[in-house]
Amino acid sequence: MARRRETANARCVHGAVGLALLLASLKAFDCPFACQKPLNQERAIAGFGLNVKAVDDEANRVEATKQEQHLIRRITESGRRGYWSEASKIFSNYAGGATSVYNAAITAALRCGKFQEGADIYRRMCNSDIPKTKPTFTVAIKLFANCGVQARCRSFGTKCRMSA
Repeated sequence: MARRRETANARCVHGAVGLALLLASLKAFDCPFACQKPLNQERAIAGFGLNVKAVDDEANRVEATKQEQHLIRRITESGRRGYWSEASKIFSNYAGGATSVYNAAITAALRCGKFQEGADIYRRMCNSDIPKTKPTFTVAIKLFANCGVQARCRSFGTKCRMSA
């Protein structure tokens, strides 16, 4: 009985050593299975991640005051947590015309699944002649696509190219 147990233990050890050698050899030969990154990292590298940063160029830079930066942080954080009522309340008290604050509000609406409310904020932005940036158009396309207004999305592509 003791002999059988020793043989079984030896097999387990040999199996584990064999598996370790196999994995080490796969890594040494650059096998895609041994070194594949998580899918969310692959998407982010390809530019298709859920949170893709806007291209940093002069056209996307908009100055914001300290108070507006504070509002942007609060709206963004509420949107990340999915608290649309909080983000909406913060934005509803805003009377200024900073593109960044509007971008934060429409992005929060998108993240919270409040597509119609985000589209309304975008329309308010258009009616107030507030300058729009590439990130504005990107979020607007997503909002209007989710609202089922694809014709409006096509016009954004033209506007975005013209503003570049």
